[in-house]
Amino acid sequence: MVFHKRFKSGKDLDLPTAQGLYDPVFEHDACGVGMVCNLNGNRSHQIIQNGLQILVNLMHRGAYGCDASTGDGAGILIQMPHAFLTEACQNEGFRLPQEGDYACGAVFLPRDADQCQTLMEMCAAVVKAEGQTLLGWRRVPVRPEVLGGLSRAAEPAIYQIFVGRGAAIKDRPHFERKLYVIRKVMERHARVSGLAQRGRFHIPSLSSRTLVYKGMLLADQIEPYFADLSHPAMKSALALVHQRYSTNTFPTWDLGPSLPVSLSQRRNQHLAGQCQLDERPSADVSFQPVRRRYGQTAAHRHTGCQRFGCSGQRFGIALLYRPTAATLHHDADSRSLAGTPHHG
Repeated sequence: MVFHKRFKSGKDLDLPTAQGLYDPVFEHDACGVGMVCNLNGNRSHQIIQNGLQILVNLMHRGAYGCDASTGDGAGILIQMPHAFLTEACQNEGFRLPQEGDYACGAVFLPRDADQCQTLMEMCAAVVKAEGQTLLGWRRVPVRPEVLGGLSRAAEPAIYQIFVGRGAAIKDRPHFERKLYVIRKVMERHARVSGLAQRGRFHIPSLSSRTLVYKGMLLADQIEPYFADLSHPAMKSALALVHQRYSTNTFPTWDLGPSLPVSLSQRRNQHLAGQCQLDERPSADVSFQPVRRRYGQTAAHRHTGCQRFGCSGQRFGIALLYRPTAATLHHDADSRSLAGTPHHG
C-alpha cells in the first residue's frame, strides 16, 4: 500500500483506494474523551488547562505514528472565548459585535497560496449568499516545529472565519441552523471545486457558541502547537477533549477528533446502518452527502445528530435514529431488529 509515499510527498491527501484486504469503508476508531466544566457556568482559563490535562491523561487512548511524534489526532472544544477573540480580531484590523451576534469557525485550507485564496473567496461568497456578513479572517498562530514528520507533511493552513449575524436571523438557534447550512454548502463547493488540494479543506466547527482546536496531534502537542490555548484571556466554563485512536484508519488532519455534539463515545461499529439513513437524498443538493462514505465513527454520529438537531428534532430523539448492532447480522431475530423505535 502506498502509505509512506502518500505522506512523504504531502500532495495526495485522499485515502488509498480499495486494494487487497483494505477498503476505506471500514474506517473506524476507538477513542478516549473527557470533559470538565464549572457547574455554575463561571468561565476561567483553569477549566481549559484542566481539560488539556485530561487530554494528556488520555494519551494511552491515542496512537503514535512510525516516527513516534505523529498522532492520530487530538482536540478540544470550548465555549466561545469572546474577550480573547475581540482583542485578537482588533489586531487583525476588524471588530467583533457583541457575543452571540457573530460566529467563529475553524477552517483548514490548502497551504498553496492560490488554492487557499480561491477557497477563502468561495467561503465569502457562500456567507453573502446566505444573507450573513463576513467580518474577517484570522490566521491561527501555530508552532509547526512540535509536529512529527508525517503530520507536518500533511499540515494545512489553519484559519478562523468570523461571520456576523444577518438581519433576518430571529434568534440564536436560528443563527446556529443558518451556520450549519453555510458550513455544508462550503464543504460541497470545495468538493466539486476541482482544486488539486481540495482534500485539505475542512471545517472542524462553525458556531456562535463553541470553538474547536484540533489536529493530527498527540495529546501533549495540542497546547504547544496552538499558542491561543496558553493565553490567559482564553476562558471557558467547559472543556470537552478527544484523543483519537484509529483502527484500520489512515490518520489525516480532517479525521482528527470530531468533538461531536454527542458526548458519549463508543466503538459504534453498527454505524454502517446509520449511514444508510444519513445518505438518503435531501431536498437541497447543497447538503449532499450529509456525511462522507468513510471516516471515524464519532464523526458519523456527529454529522447525523447535527442534521437531526438542525431540522428541529430533540437531541434525545435524534440518538434513537441509530439502528442496533444486531441489524448487521443476517440471523438477528425480529425482537433485536425492533430495538430502535422510529419517530415522525
